[in-house]
Amino acid sequence: MVNRIKAIIYAIGISTICIINKTKIVIVENEYIKCFLNSYLNDILGSIIFMLYLSIVLSFLNIKFTIKLIHVELTALISGLLWEYLTPLYRNDTVSDPFDLLAYMAGGLLFWYICDGNSLMNNKIKRN
Repeated sequence: MVNRIKAIIYAIGISTICIINKTKIVIVENEYIKCFLNSYLNDILGSIIFMLYLSIVLSFLNIKFTIKLIHVELTALISGLLWEYLTPLYRNDTVSDPFDLLAYMAGGLLFWYICDGNSLMNNKIKRN
């Protein structure tokens, strides 16, 4: 229960950062930082939000399981491949960017280390 609440709070906070970044409320003069904010920050944060969502869903399962960092990274990679290479086939307003895959993977790493994905994703309590 505590982990679920923690994941929800993280998801709300990170979603707020995504919205602020998307609306371009913050004006940055440095072109490199501006490029990063416009092109990759929401991909990184979106990956974290997706993992938080998965951790919330997994928190409702009544089974004991172990998820490792490799599982998180594979999930980020597969979802990134689908988003970057499948979505442009049916949406004309998107393009594939291989660097976005790196951003998704970085988001998975940040989720694991900063958001303590190990405790959020793993149901360590054996329930009856």
